[in-house]
Amino acid sequence: IQTKSPKERLCFSAKIARQIYDAERSQMGIFQGVSVLAPEFKELEKEREMRRYSRQEVTIKAMAKEKSLAKGLTVTKARDILWAFTGRDIYRMFVVEQQWTSDAYEKWLAQLLINTLVDSKLIS
Repeated sequence: IQTKSPKERLCFSAKIARQIYDAERSQMGIFQGVSVLAPEFKELEKEREMRRYSRQEVTIKAMAKEKSLAKGLTVTKARDILWAFTGRDIYRMFVVEQQWTSDAYEKWLAQLLINTLVDSKLIS
């Protein structure tokens, strides 16, 4: 991702998560139920999550290189946080279960990622 700032990168991460989960929304309940019943679907879900985790490495490594990660965060811990907060379950809980709008979810997620992952000196 070639953007100017860590905040822009994290806003982009929130936008991508929202777009993917908006597209999957009608099937979310089905996938959740099937993965419980069929172990092979659980394995596919695990593989998909590991691919997502792997792709997020670029964002976090760029932040580490430019020294914009929040104080006390290692690359691994920051990547774990990005992966967890951009997960499908959080989208499902807020948008599907609590009926947040997708826009509200994306804005909340972007702000949460910025507040959690970016060095406070860079947040204004």
